[in-house]
Amino acid sequence: MMSETILEVKNLQVEFGGKKVIENVSFSVEKGDSLAIIGPNGSGKTTLFRALIGAVPYSGEIKFSRDVRMGYVPQKIDLERDLPITVEEFFKLKSTALPGKKHIQEALSSVRLSPSYAQKPIGGAGDDL
Repeated sequence: MMSETILEVKNLQVEFGGKKVIENVSFSVEKGDSLAIIGPNGSGKTTLFRALIGAVPYSGEIKFSRDVRMGYVPQKIDLERDLPITVEEFFKLKSTALPGKKHIQEALSSVRLSPSYAQKPIGGAGDDL
């Protein structure tokens, strides 16, 4: 049985202000593999994920297989736990990324969350996961 490469990264580099944050990183992930990214604070773990989703400029190659989806949830979102806003309202704040209810439902579905999740308060939305 042949393995299927679902992610291949070659010679990934990320620079901020001329300073190399990630340099010559290469790896691949096969279907069914588990991958752990570990390192001390400031070592580039978050930058790696942000490069993978195209949120920061990079050089090198990043190739996902066709049906792979990847999302990124920041480690910390600066919101008060009692902020009176729902998940749906939070998404609407970024209306250019998710311009309507249909797109919000698709985003939730892509990470296997039910449509009802959109009505949960943002501060406690993850409590029942």
